[in-house]
Amino acid sequence: MRFSQLDKVTEFIPGERIKGIRKLRTEEDFLRDHFPFFPVMPGVLMLEALFQASLWLVRATDDFENCLWMLKEVRNAKFANFVQPGEILEIDSEMIKRDGTKLVAKQQARKRGLWRFPPG
Repeated sequence: MRFSQLDKVTEFIPGERIKGIRKLRTEEDFLRDHFPFFPVMPGVLMLEALFQASLWLVRATDDFENCLWMLKEVRNAKFANFVQPGEILEIDSEMIKRDGTKLVAKQQARKRGLWRFPPG
């Protein structure tokens, strides 16, 4: 996947929850345009990171039986801070309710401190 928004899974409990991280790098394609003098991760990509984490949760829980899932609705989305290059977005997704091919998940993303860029 070209635009993977999940760098690492840090916790996984099948059928319950998944936690992961996304390190925002200076060379991200979208940062050239969003915004050139104040580069930040677009809110829609933060939502995509949450969605991708939920996909991993449900797919791995089902042993990858159903691969196609679509996002139907986002409720109560709030953006409280910017994520800039060098910062980490910590992602949590928890299964709340599951009925066949429908899933309700509670998700949260938080900005965590800086990570060290590789030398060079």
